[in-house]
Amino acid sequence: MSTNNQISVEIPQTVLDEVSQKLQECKTLLAPYLYGLTKDERKGLFKMGDKTVATVQKVKSYLTTNPEFAPGYMDKQEFLKDEAVVTRAKSYIQRSKTAIIGS
Repeated sequence: MSTNNQISVEIPQTVLDEVSQKLQECKTLLAPYLYGLTKDERKGLFKMGDKTVATVQKVKSYLTTNPEFAPGYMDKQEFLKDEAVVTRAKSYIQRSKTAIIGS
């Protein structure tokens, strides 16, 4: 049984160099907003997977509709800032994956 080679692609080095340059530009633009964490700090953080992001967005909805139920220890403004960053970053990541994969 024979299989057909359905994908035959060679990416020119100039294109790869340009992609590398643009990724470096992205890293430079984001640098003021990012900081490194120690191994222990990374272990101690909650992981933000798809289910967790959905839960956080639901909490945001509840805060909007029923702000009286917000716990006293919660800084609503900081929560909203953090949620906005995660939502926007997730959107960019998904668009990047779609652009790379092409689906």
